[in-house]
Amino acid sequence: MSKLFWMLTLLVLVSCSPESPSAIHGKWVGADPKDGTLVFHSDGRFESFTRDGNALFGESTKPGAIWKSVDSVSPRRLYLTIIYTDKTETVPLGIYKIRNDTLIIRGPVTYHRTLGGLKLETTRYEMPDNFSGKLTVFNRVP
Repeated sequence: MSKLFWMLTLLVLVSCSPESPSAIHGKWVGADPKDGTLVFHSDGRFESFTRDGNALFGESTKPGAIWKSVDSVSPRRLYLTIIYTDKTETVPLGIYKIRNDTLIIRGPVTYHRTLGGLKLETTRYEMPDNFSGKLTVFNRVP
């Protein structure tokens, strides 16, 4: 085959590749107001606000949080490390993708230990492998 064919094929593959890992940096507002606002700082800090602007995680709150994206798998996975005064806990936010200025997250399946139908504690999380099911959508704030 000709060099031109291979160069065009490579160009198409590169232009169709997923967004860079840094594409998630910035402020995102939920398409549904109940989802609030998420802020992913480039240094790993994470902030989250309710629709009323009250901080859930942030500079002035305890606990604080740090985000991490696992880009070596497809789809990409997003985790939060919650920093309490005396311990840390890492929990999955789910899988995610970014299309244009839209962040789409599908949360993990959460399993709980129960007693008579009452949830006692979270025992494990299971990451989904596709985007079928309930999705949470956020739009980038310029």
